Amino acid sequence: MLRTFLILPLIFLMGCTVGQERKPVGTLKITQEVWDNYEIYLHDLGTRDLGAYAVSLDGEKYYVVWCDGTSCGGPGYRREAIKGCERNGRQCVLFAYRDEILVEYEISK
Repeated sequence: MLRTFLILPLIFLMGCTVGQERKPVGTLKITQEVWDNYEIYLHDLGTRDLGAYAVSLDGEKYYVVWCDGTSCGGPGYRREAIKGCERNGRQCVLFAYRDEILVEYEISK
C-alpha cells in the first residue's frame, strides 16, 4: 500500500513535465498582421510582468497570454499560449516568451 502512495505522486509529476515544444522547420513566415500584433504585444508587455505569444505554423494566426504576477510563469504558461493558438484549428509554435523571440522568422509580403 505504501508503494502505491509513493508511485502515484511520481506518475502525477511525470504527467506534468513538458515535452519538446514544436519548432518550425526553417524560417517561420508570418503575416504583416501577426507582426503588427506582436509589436502591440511588446508595447503592452511593458505594463505587465509576463507574456507569451504563439503563432500558427502558417504564420496567419496568433494568440497572446498575459500575466500580471510572477506565479504564472514557466512551461505551463507557454503551453497555454500554444493551446490557445491551436484553437484556430492549426498547429502553433511559441513565437516569443516575454520579449524574447524564440524562432527564426520573416514577414511575408
